Amino acid sequence: MCIRDRLKPVYILASLLPDEERFGLIQQIKRAVVSISLSISEGAVRRTKKDFSHFLDMAIGSFFEVDSCIYVGLELDFINQVQADPFLSETTELVKMTLSSQNNLK
Repeated sequence: MCIRDRLKPVYILASLLPDEERFGLIQQIKRAVVSISLSISEGAVRRTKKDFSHFLDMAIGSFFEVDSCIYVGLELDFINQVQADPFLSETTELVKMTLSSQNNLK
């Protein structure tokens, strides 16, 4: 499982949101999921483990931002639980993998 593999499905999920959310929740969830990949990539080329760890922290924050957007979509009945569950469970696994990578830096 790789974060790049999640970009397209999250964009598809975002397309289920109503058009009036185009400049709100849709943009936010897309920015957050792209930010995860960018943070990990940028951190990977840093010279110190501490710097890389910092960027992994930012990626983890973005994972939770995606989750929060999904929960908002659920709360506002833009998406249903069946649509949301795969993303929420995968986010949990990806966060665990990221934390494991971060712990291996120590």
